[in-house]
Amino acid sequence: MTESSQLSSGGPVRASGPGSGILSASDSGDAAKTAVTDDLWHFYDEHATQARQHETLRATVTTILTAIAAAVTALAGVGGLTLADVPAGMVVVAVSGLGIACNLKHFERNRFHAQVMWQVQQEIERLTQSSRGDAKAMSTLWETAKRVHGEEFSARKGKEKGRSVWVRIRLYALWAGLPMAIGIVGLLVIVLGIVGVSGGR
Repeated sequence: MTESSQLSSGGPVRASGPGSGILSASDSGDAAKTAVTDDLWHFYDEHATQARQHETLRATVTTILTAIAAAVTALAGVGGLTLADVPAGMVVVAVSGLGIACNLKHFERNRFHAQVMWQVQQEIERLTQSSRGDAKAMSTLWETAKRVHGEEFSARKGKEKGRSVWVRIRLYALWAGLPMAIGIVGLLVIVLGIVGVSGGR
């Protein structure tokens, strides 16, 4: 009887290699499930790394663009604002738009990798549910932590339970707020340059 027919009939399978013993079909299935789970965890870790990288890049890009916009604005303001400074204001607005676009794109890619991680986690839970015993699923722990965190961080603690505005607000909106503010400064440079503002002594 071949190894494959032994597996299909539920009979024992002899593992190949020196010092190998007899593996039952269930043991072979458990080993295969463990190998698949390990592969899924490696896949999970890869996307977790990518998600963290997009967060790091978002912070780096925002810092660089903010420094560029600040330098251009400072140079434009030397000796007052005139029509000659309008192009500098337009550069600041363009930098602002680029910053907002980069922030939103990095957020989108971060959410993509987070969604892949969530799907992989669900598959790992499905594969290991028979061996977890009474242990709670990772998704259950995540939902519990999210609920408790929202209640403990609530400004209405001790009264009506509910999530704080700081829990509900999306971090990407705050990140995008900085380049938006830079854009407003650029618009002010354009307007004041057209109107003409003399530099003070």
